[in-house]
Amino acid sequence: MEDILFFYNPWWTTGVVPTYILKEFKREIFYKLKDYLKLNRILILKGPRRVGKTTALYQIINNLLQEKIKPENILYLPLDDPKLKIGFDKIIDFYQTKILKGGMEESSTVYIFLDEVQYLENWQYYIKRYFDRNYPIKFIISGSSATLIRKGTESLMGRTVEETLLPFSFKEFLEYHAKEKIELQPLDKIDLIFIKRYERRAKIFFENYLLKGGFPNIFEIEEVNIWQKLIKEDVIDKAIYRDIVGLYDIKKPELLEKLFFYMTGITGQILNISNISNSIGLSREYVNKYLQYLKNTLLLFTLKKYAKSVEKTVRSNEKAFVLDQGIINSLLNKTKIDDVFAGHLVETIVLRHLLKYEVYYWKNYYEVDFVVRVKNKIIPLEVKYKDDIDKKDIKGMVDFCEKFKVRKGIVVTKSLFERQKINGKDVLLIPAWLFLLTMF
Repeated sequence: MEDILFFYNPWWTTGVVPTYILKEFKREIFYKLKDYLKLNRILILKGPRRVGKTTALYQIINNLLQEKIKPENILYLPLDDPKLKIGFDKIIDFYQTKILKGGMEESSTVYIFLDEVQYLENWQYYIKRYFDRNYPIKFIISGSSATLIRKGTESLMGRTVEETLLPFSFKEFLEYHAKEKIELQPLDKIDLIFIKRYERRAKIFFENYLLKGGFPNIFEIEEVNIWQKLIKEDVIDKAIYRDIVGLYDIKKPELLEKLFFYMTGITGQILNISNISNSIGLSREYVNKYLQYLKNTLLLFTLKKYAKSVEKTVRSNEKAFVLDQGIINSLLNKTKIDDVFAGHLVETIVLRHLLKYEVYYWKNYYEVDFVVRVKNKIIPLEVKYKDDIDKKDIKGMVDFCEKFKVRKGIVVTKSLFERQKINGKDVLLIPAWLFLLTMF
């Protein structure tokens, strides 16, 4: 126990976080977590593997050390390490007696970081025990199973603040490579100076982002076969064969992998469970169950159909999206992206951008890719990654606007940027790279 705890907490002896595990680039989540530390709440960071959760925790630890928090008052535990399955109480007893040299209730604030907390059975009860006794402890926990964390936090109601960390958005990807902070532009007030400032670089980096995706561990690797191998091993294999199989006791993980591979080929499509069941030889019951597991680990997102009736929305078939275009390209061995396939990937990227809002899809005779609810406004959005947009391309949007009495719509294009009046509707056509740098 002593060796493993000192290994994971090197600042106890050196007073600093080693530079090789710190990253210079700080994502927006760092600043949010830093602000949340002021609250009397348990901090929870959810997200799939390899998106940078652990890096964010290390950056927070480094910031605490810079603020003169005693190194021994910071405990970091990666709970997916089998060597730490020795019992949480034993670890805490050792920490109190050997590191703090006394009880935690008598010390100044102690910061306990629990990484991949879902591997600690009944973790919520340990945390609740200390939190409810008003011990001077700040818990910062992370995990890659959204559902297990949500179940755990049910007994911590009113005691937590949560954030979800996903692969880099295009804005973050551009900031990382351009080494410059970028402020999102209001969609209805796009500045010409802003466009000219970023257009050339953004177009270049967008092509790279379209292929690689947003997992930061591969950004500096140019060889396609190498970074695709790493995505398969670090993200897919560990998420499926370690996380999902271990957490849900799956007997045939190869069928789960087969289902996920199938999903990469139909990303952005409305789910037909019967077709999926017949295609991969898995019962409808297990297709639904495995899809839920993939959603739990944030590898898959689904949208419900927009409708005025809540009942119709709940009963609708869902539209599914694989988390990141880098995963799709790696599993399908895509080393170059043609315009047709790019359209599917851009739809996935646009969804990633829209997840901060309430978002649906819509389908009647025609389909609308996304319907976004923002401040009681409904905005239909189509992804047409090309520049020869005709009325047929936006027929679904026009139908939606007429049915729901909506005046404005958005079409995400390849490079076309203009406003049009179509059937009395105000339609904004905007390049994908620019739309991804805006907000509603």
